Parts: sequence; structure tokens; C-alpha cells
Amino acid sequence: LLAVLLADLFIPYFNNLAGKSLEGALLFDHRVVLGLVVLIVTVSLISGSYPAFLLSGFRPAEILKTTSPKMKGHLPRQVLIVFQFVIAIVMISGTLMMYRQLQFVLFKDLGFDKEQVLVVSLTGEIEKKHEAFANEVRMHPDAKSVSICRNDLGQANAYSTYLVPEGFPPDEIEARVFEVDANFKDTYGIKMVMGRFFDPQSSSDSMSLLINEAMMRRLKWEDPTKKTIKFRENQRAWPVIGVIKDFYFKPLYENVEPLVMKIATEDFYALSVRFEGKNTAGLLQFLEQKWKAYEKRYPFNYFFVDQGFARMYQSEQKLFKTVITFGVISLIIACLGLYGLISFILEQRTKELGIRKVLGATVANLTFLVNRKFIMLVLISGLLAVPVSYRLVEMWLKKFAFHVDMAAAPFVGAIVLTLAITVFSVCIQALKSALANPVDALRHE
Repeated sequence: LLAVLLADLFIPYFNNLAGKSLEGALLFDHRVVLGLVVLIVTVSLISGSYPAFLLSGFRPAEILKTTSPKMKGHLPRQVLIVFQFVIAIVMISGTLMMYRQLQFVLFKDLGFDKEQVLVVSLTGEIEKKHEAFANEVRMHPDAKSVSICRNDLGQANAYSTYLVPEGFPPDEIEARVFEVDANFKDTYGIKMVMGRFFDPQSSSDSMSLLINEAMMRRLKWEDPTKKTIKFRENQRAWPVIGVIKDFYFKPLYENVEPLVMKIATEDFYALSVRFEGKNTAGLLQFLEQKWKAYEKRYPFNYFFVDQGFARMYQSEQKLFKTVITFGVISLIIACLGLYGLISFILEQRTKELGIRKVLGATVANLTFLVNRKFIMLVLISGLLAVPVSYRLVEMWLKKFAFHVDMAAAPFVGAIVLTLAITVFSVCIQALKSALANPVDALRHE
């Protein structure tokens, strides 16, 4: 009953953590109740059968002759402790590797500057008057650069189409298309590799293209500025005027795709603003006022580009939090089992510790004597857990085209942390026995 009540209490936290929508009423579903009953009966039978079989093996004559019969069954207890520590080490090492990967994808150089850039989504009337709206935004002192076009960075919304590059047959080369304006480069900090970016003073640039390095590698062109590209639905040859440095406009699950850029002539869906200064709230208030002056039907909607990229890894962040939570829980459960085993062993070895102390053993000697076995159990757990954790992390990292290298530090760190907690837990109880009066220990039993 207590477990069901706790589960019902923590369901909202779990939903928030894992992004689920479970309800407390599910716990009282007849199938769940039946499963709980079967689980309780099964666990009770298994946990009760072992001591029953153990006690049935004692001979009454030996029990009457000795004050404390020698208990067997150390191996099963040690196996269970090792199993608990294996789970804890797997969870901790996995958490550390996931943290490294999330830090990598969130702070990796994406080939453009995503900091201090916000995007306003344009709809309705304001899209029709996009140029006038953009000019008013440019008047704000904190607006360093303003770009108004079809595509933005932070939502991975570029469309794909087949192209016919010079010297290639139709339907062979597929690429993403970004429809931008001449201010896109400065707004997002795009870097050029060859040629030039679009010039607002050049009318011919509206019929010209830019390609990225991935497209250049795909076509194996040495100097793309001497080549042309046709769109499959339009047989006009578009000259290539420059090559831009590869930038990531999608999550790092995939490699950078071949991309072409052209001047947007319709469907102006996004206004991107690179801003400076710390008065972000003032800028947002200014943008919302201007929005309401142009658009009465739709609410003001915006997002920051860096936050947009962070949202692309929302599932990984939720998984990371879930693993942390269950890692802590598994470590607590392992420590509870460890606490019980330490208490049991010290109870059995009370007289032995008293005799050793009388014979001259120091507190440090006695503490190390007790710790030695548990240190071995943790090291064995580490040897078993590392291959399992390594394989699970390796499988998870395969979903990313770019990821951190497998390193020993997270696995060693997980073992060291578990070992430190174990030694600390053992020392607390071992010190009590080591500091006790040896006379009381010799009178034990």
C-alpha cells in the first residue's frame, strides 16, 4: 500500500521527467492490481524460502551445544550486492557519458553564430508588409542585423529538391534549399570559403546561387564559381557565385547535407534579428509593439536560435534526467543492501574484532580488515559493469553523426564514486565496532 501511495505521489514528477502523461488511476487498473498481487506473492515465496531451507539444515544437537551456529549463505548475499552495484555503476557511467555528449552537441561550433539571434515567425498581414516591418525593426539601436527570408536556423525547415548541376544528369543530385536575403550572412555569422555572398545592389544576384562545402564535395568541383546549376522544374541555368562554409541547420544526428542558397522572392516566413546589449526584454517589447501595429489577428511569436537548437535534443535531455534519477535510486538501493550486509557481518565478527583489538590491532587495522572484502566486491562489480555500460553507451552514440570519443574517465569515475560511497558506509559502522570496549566484545554471545 505504501509503495502504491508513493507511486501515485511521484507520477507527476515522472511525467515531467520523461515527458509522459500517465495518470494515478492507472495504478488501480485490475491488470495492474493483479500484477502487483502476483509480484508480492512471488517475492514473498522466494525471499521466505531461502531462510526456511537454510534453517531447516541446522542440526538440533549442534544448536544446543553452541551459542551461535555458524551461518552459511555468504555467496548469495554477495552475489546480490554485486548485482546491485553493477546496475549502479552502469547507470552512473552511462550518465557521465551522456552528459559529455550533450555538452558536446550543445556547445559544438555549428559553423555559424547562434548566440544573440532571435527569430520572429511572420504570418498573415505582416508577411505581406514584411519589408516595412523589417525596416522599423532595423531602427532599434540594439538590432545589429536584420534578415527577412523564408528560412531560419533553429527549426531545420529547409526544403529538399533535385538539382541538375552542370555536367550531371537529372534526378541524381538532391540538396536542401535555403531562400534568404543579402543580410542572412551577417545576421547568422555565415563564413565564405570561395567567391562572394549576395549583394543587395546587384540585380543579377536574384538569379544566382550559393552552395556549401558539402555540395562542392558531392559535385567534386574545384571552382564552383565557374559552374551553373539548373532546378529540375526550371531549365534556366543559375550561375554559382560563391561557396559558404558548412554549417549545421539540423541536429547532429546526421552529417551536413548538400545545400544551395538563393534569394527569396516569396513566402517570407521568418524575420531574424541579431541583437547586442543586455536589454533583451526592451527589444522584445519593441518588437511586440511593432507587431501589433501591423498584425491584429495573430499573436506575437518568437524564439531564440540557441534555444531552438537546444530543443532539438529535448528527448536526449529527458533521457539524461531519467537516467540520473534512476541512477541515484539504484545507488541508494545498493547502499541499503550494503548497510544490511555490513551490519550482519559485524554482528558475526564482534568477538573476532574484540580479540584482535586485545592482541594489539589498531582502529585503522580493524577498519581495513572489514573494508577489504567490500572493496573487492565493488571492483568485481566494476569489471562486470564496464563492458555492459560501454556497449550500451556505444549503441546510443551511434544515433549521432558527431559524438564524443569513448573515454575511460566516466567508467573509472563511476567505479571510484561507488567505491568511495562503499568505503564511507563501511567505515561508519566499522569504526563503531573498532572503538567499542573489547571486554564487551568478548562477552558478546
